[in-house]
Amino acid sequence: MMQEKKNILLTGATGTVGSWLMRRYLADESVHLLVVARDKGRHSAEMRIARALGIDSPENLPAGKLEILRWDLGRSGFGLEEREYRRLMEHRLLVIHGAATTRLGDSEANCRRVNLEGTHHILEFCREAHRRGMLQRLSHISTAYVAGNQLETPLLEDSLPSHPVFSNFYEMSKYLAEVSVRKDMADGLPATIFRPSIVVGDSTSGRPSSFNVLYPFTRILVNGALSQVPVDAEGRMNLVPIDFVVDCIAAISAVPESLGKTFHLVSRVPQRIGMLMDLQQHFPELAHLFSRTRLVHPSEFDPSRLSEEEMGIYEAISAYLPYLSDHVDFDTANMDALLPRLGLRWPETGMPFLCKLFEYVIEVGYIQTS
Repeated sequence: MMQEKKNILLTGATGTVGSWLMRRYLADESVHLLVVARDKGRHSAEMRIARALGIDSPENLPAGKLEILRWDLGRSGFGLEEREYRRLMEHRLLVIHGAATTRLGDSEANCRRVNLEGTHHILEFCREAHRRGMLQRLSHISTAYVAGNQLETPLLEDSLPSHPVFSNFYEMSKYLAEVSVRKDMADGLPATIFRPSIVVGDSTSGRPSSFNVLYPFTRILVNGALSQVPVDAEGRMNLVPIDFVVDCIAAISAVPESLGKTFHLVSRVPQRIGMLMDLQQHFPELAHLFSRTRLVHPSEFDPSRLSEEEMGIYEAISAYLPYLSDHVDFDTANMDALLPRLGLRWPETGMPFLCKLFEYVIEVGYIQTS
């Protein structure tokens, strides 16, 4: 007897988490995958999806298993004709909404347009699909920093603080988007919320899907591009491997007991930022490069001591610094209850893991050894 196809609609397929989810579901013979993508510059939606999958040509995309939808998430109805919009509701859908601008220095207008209005339009679609009995659930990918990173008490999984302190417009827009998801969830929309922390490379190979947040910062530390960096060496960075995030989203989205809940996809043991400097003990060939940089507590940092060239580098990475010295504790009660039943375990994210990440960036030439 043939297994009924599972229809999964994924937004953000070319992003950090989305591209790995796309690979995960394409390897599942029981899944028909619909991905939202758009043309960007000279690159067609098909070219961008192929690139995200590591495929050399759009002609080699898996025909019949992958359907690319040219939607405008910034418009109500996604800019589709009524007939096309309704066609998607002919089958029950698991909707995974991961589309977002994650640039921490992005403008308020763009963060609202992509992260907030895009979520509103996905919710509009999901409400209609739910009314028609065609929504399995919405899995909304939020962020562990949805309420900023200066909380004095643990951030609870199943609620949001009423008085968040935002570091940027990205956090604000993700907070407001999650508020909207929670409102619809309280009104009966079947939904699950995921909050990943800083997503880095695979726990086995060390390979990331993109070199952002931690990676440019580490390259600056190693190459000595800044003589002093304003971070507390005892501050924490919450790194989580991409494969753990994707495994959790896929597995948790498939079980009924996760409906209506939020899950923190984080490291149970956050790393000290000073561990990045400790990497030179494991990579002695880089010790002479590491020695050019000094970590300075933010309260003692004097930007006037930076050269003009250094100042430009500092301004480029300043938006990321709070995430590499955070003070947030994350509640993980929902994760603790569900992971063992799904055969999943919290990842090991200590020095051996950091070394694995570092070995990869050296191997591919992202960090030069001389």
